[in-house]
Amino acid sequence: MESTQKRLTMVDVAGWGSAVVTFGLIQGALYLKAYWGHFGLDPFQFVAVSELALAGLAGIGMVLFLLLVALLFGGWVEIKVTSGSAKSNQPRSSPGRH
Repeated sequence: MESTQKRLTMVDVAGWGSAVVTFGLIQGALYLKAYWGHFGLDPFQFVAVSELALAGLAGIGMVLFLLLVALLFGGWVEIKVTSGSAKSNQPRSSPGRH
């Protein structure tokens, strides 16, 4: 079987990056609108929409960053725990018996 490998070009990175940024700005704006709407405020009347969306993205980005840190820390703890239990499960030979 032939395996086809596609290289990632700058055009691909720019295309996906613009899609992610656009989605993030829309998501951030909707998030803030829904949050402040519960208090009877319209956040779009106070500042520019782009600044408001970026403020919403900051909170979402921080949560995602903390999730990544927790994931990495959990993986590290799992490796430490499983490597310790693998050493303790090895059979020991007693010095008096052969």
